[in-house]
Amino acid sequence: MRRALAVALLAIPLAGIAAGSTLLASLEVFTNISRDWYFAALSFLAVGMILLAGRCARLAQPGRWQVFVEPFRYLGLWTPAALMPLTLGLRVVTRDTYDALHYAMAISWFLGGLILAWGAIFYRSRSLSMLSVSALPVSVYMLQGGIFYEAGINFAWHAFGLACLTPLYLYTGYRLLAYKDDSFLSSFGRTVRRWGNVLVVVTALLSLTNLTSGTAAAASHAVLALTMTLSAVIWQRPRSLYAASFFSFTAVTFAVTELDLALNQLGVGWVSLAIVHILLVLFLARPGADIEKRKPFLTPLVVAAYCIAALAILPPIFMYDGQLLSYALGN
Repeated sequence: MRRALAVALLAIPLAGIAAGSTLLASLEVFTNISRDWYFAALSFLAVGMILLAGRCARLAQPGRWQVFVEPFRYLGLWTPAALMPLTLGLRVVTRDTYDALHYAMAISWFLGGLILAWGAIFYRSRSLSMLSVSALPVSVYMLQGGIFYEAGINFAWHAFGLACLTPLYLYTGYRLLAYKDDSFLSSFGRTVRRWGNVLVVVTALLSLTNLTSGTAAAASHAVLALTMTLSAVIWQRPRSLYAASFFSFTAVTFAVTELDLALNQLGVGWVSLAIVHILLVLFLARPGADIEKRKPFLTPLVVAAYCIAALAILPPIFMYDGQLLSYALGN
């Protein structure tokens, strides 16, 4: 009996390896794609193993299929754990161009990050949680690198893709921290939230690395403004609206400069942004059952509106323009 069980446990990982070999052989015979894409195919196979294991575990009467669950889960975890450093090493050592290996590496890191995040939650592993939160930004950066190189896109646009991750990280951290009775999920949530804050800072600075095109900085800072607004709402932290107003201010500034307008016309965009702030305050100050919850958010918006309005007067003063100064003062 024990010998039969040992043979079965040995055969199951071999079945997973055989599935990988079959997949690679099929790609070799029926397609003409570069062999570098095999790494991405194995990453998809790892996702399939985990999904299959979950399906077997959810059967009403798992029976003989129950023996496949844990081995397939482990194979699904170990596959990206091997592929991620392997593809990165091959890319650094053997290639200096953005070819199929680069894109396969980016896909492997992206899928690997998702798999490791699942493994961190399922197996309560803090090390896997740290690896998962760092893998996703790396994969996005690498994938963008190849696309931007081929299309000749400004390097500063890297910031936009990373900025789009910030609301995902902050919201995921919020959802995980909602499990206050689960120490691991709460710890994972704090880790994700810290990484989200780090991404906000990195994105804000990365967008300034090449200002020959202010569009990248404007788009990135606009996303960051939305992220900080989301952070203020879900975390109930009104002070985060100061950061949201700052990023909206910088986004408008970069957008105006990208339109090749004179510097004294910056005040038009700034004073318009101040008016938007005041309109938002009036909207939030309307009577309602939840007015007490909304009140703390009014002060940061009003303070930011007056600061932006004061700054809007400066450009037409220093580069004197009577009409624009009258417009700014009138607003």
